[in-house]
Amino acid sequence: MDDLAELVPAPREVVLGPALKVAIAPITIGRLPGVLACTVALGALLEMLDEQRGAPIDWQGLLARSGSELIQLCAAVGPLEKERVEQLNLAQFLALAQTQLEVNRDFFVERIVPQLSGLAGAVRALRGRTHSSVSSQPATQDATS
Repeated sequence: MDDLAELVPAPREVVLGPALKVAIAPITIGRLPGVLACTVALGALLEMLDEQRGAPIDWQGLLARSGSELIQLCAAVGPLEKERVEQLNLAQFLALAQTQLEVNRDFFVERIVPQLSGLAGAVRALRGRTHSSVSSQPATQDATS
């Protein structure tokens, strides 16, 4: 395998029905804002990836917890539009979602998880500063005023 093929892997085809075969490619920069906008589904998926570490994903559980956003996430990853993803039956949807995850697993695990962890740490730090700055203000005015 040459260096370019490793850098830009070929799309993976998944057959979703007799007349529906789609090529799943790694997430492109143009699709990234749509993917990141699906924070609930993305967070649930990343949490499940972290907990299961190689075990099969509970896609039906993810659908139950954040179904509409998971559908939006699959559309954002591509290549099908949201309306077309919504028309898939459960088996087709699961095949699409599983292939999208397999193609983009490194992206999610190596890029998104560390960034979300850093963001969560920053939010916790801000919460701590806000609480301490509010509690450190004097409750009464100085007696000399």
